[in-house]
Amino acid sequence: MRRSAATITTVLAVLTTAGCGGGDEQATASANLSSAASSSAPTSATPSSSSPAPTPTSSPTPGPGTEIPTDFGTVTYFGQQRPAAPDAPAPQASGTEWVAIDVQLCLNPGVGGGTVRSSSWVVRDAGNGLTDPSSLTYDQFPAPQYPTEVPLDAGCVRGWVTYPIVAGKALTSVQYVSESQPDPVTWTA
Repeated sequence: MRRSAATITTVLAVLTTAGCGGGDEQATASANLSSAASSSAPTSATPSSSSPAPTPTSSPTPGPGTEIPTDFGTVTYFGQQRPAAPDAPAPQASGTEWVAIDVQLCLNPGVGGGTVRSSSWVVRDAGNGLTDPSSLTYDQFPAPQYPTEVPLDAGCVRGWVTYPIVAGKALTSVQYVSESQPDPVTWTA
């Protein structure tokens, strides 16, 4: 009986190792993509009687403070300020107010640099309205302001992007859209 238990344990260990596949490269890639995703990975090779883990396509949209890897580095939405500039002149469109989001973009060294633009950050409100950043800037807007357009070789740029949003319409999502990023990156506001 002891020999059978040892044989079963050995077979399970071999199957577990073979079933994982990928070796160190896969583990390193997973760790680099998202520490949160790797910490929620299953630790047992035995089937679970509970529901399977959700697939990446069914996972919820990340919220504020989540750093998301991109083809060029990372982007992060930290939060919003509303009202953003109560002492600034009112937005040109009636029935709107200033709302600002705190965002950051980081370029990896060796990417070759690029141009950072505030117009890459778009917000959606509860009425499904998509809003581009304000083309106006005022001293009363939250500081530091995210650059309208600036070259960046490497490193990070963080700041506030301000929008004219319909008063009473909550922001529902923040999106980073860029020619250098094939798929938009979206956070829940």
